Amino acid sequence: MKGNKEAVISNKDFTNLYNKHAEEINNLNIKTMAKNFEKTVTNVDEIDYLRHMYTNSIHKMTEIDCSSISTENCKMCCMFIGDNIYSDAYGQIKGCFRYKDNRLFVFDWNIHKPNQPAKLANRMTTIKEFVKKYDARLNLEYFSFEDTLFGLEAFWLNTPDDSLTTNEDKDLRKLMKSLKSFSVKEELCKKIRKMDKEYLQFKERT
Repeated sequence: MKGNKEAVISNKDFTNLYNKHAEEINNLNIKTMAKNFEKTVTNVDEIDYLRHMYTNSIHKMTEIDCSSISTENCKMCCMFIGDNIYSDAYGQIKGCFRYKDNRLFVFDWNIHKPNQPAKLANRMTTIKEFVKKYDARLNLEYFSFEDTLFGLEAFWLNTPDDSLTTNEDKDLRKLMKSLKSFSVKEELCKKIRKMDKEYLQFKERT
């Protein structure tokens, strides 16, 4: 019993010991985190990163061929569809295109949502610039989805093409039309609507 008592460290002694080495422990954790992060991110291609993110066990999306959607100034890189009731992006498309100046953009496209007015179907809802950045403090590269004003006027529903101000607005509007044509041709709204009842029942259970 005596030996056991001598081996016990009091709460106060433990706290003092932890505080003494806290900075060293923290620095070690940061170095370990940075090392692991660099391994998994730095050498990953942008499109492979998106492919992994959208088809993982959370989004559960399906990659589809998007080569026919590209326009003169917006080249489609990849596209994914939430075509099953278990996807957290049910009824949506998430895609990426490269603009003529080599910038990458990712977007969300709403195919159809249960009980949604028809006029809101088949529309792009968001767009962000997709960039690889460098953190000098941790000496690693990482991906970032950044807010952008690119093609802002193209989202204005009641603005005709000839009233758009910039080339970016006009180029994005052309891509939107190409996406809509693709969606209509593939009858994506019809295919998604057939799953609405099952989807709503699934959501009620979860």
